[in-house]
Amino acid sequence: MDCHLGFRLSRFVEKASDFGHLGLILEDMKTVANSPFLQTLTIQDVIGDANLTRRLREMGFHSGCEIRILSRAPFHGPYVVQLHDSVLALRGAEAECLLIR
Repeated sequence: MDCHLGFRLSRFVEKASDFGHLGLILEDMKTVANSPFLQTLTIQDVIGDANLTRRLREMGFHSGCEIRILSRAPFHGPYVVQLHDSVLALRGAEAECLLIR
């Protein structure tokens, strides 16, 4: 389950790869799901469904916050992420909603 990006740019676009005909390059967008482990990363934006982004922001994931991806559970399980002094587990869909620099 991927983060729903359609509402951000166009309600007619189903997935990120569909933006090519608009002249937008989204391959450079890095999320927690495709970032290296054990490096300090900065959150650029929280995107996706309003309820999901609200929940992530309530957990402390805001633009400008630094996080570290510590590991990932086996069999495509949740990501283990350090945010400030807390260690949290994020599902794949939640990890796709966190854009990083």
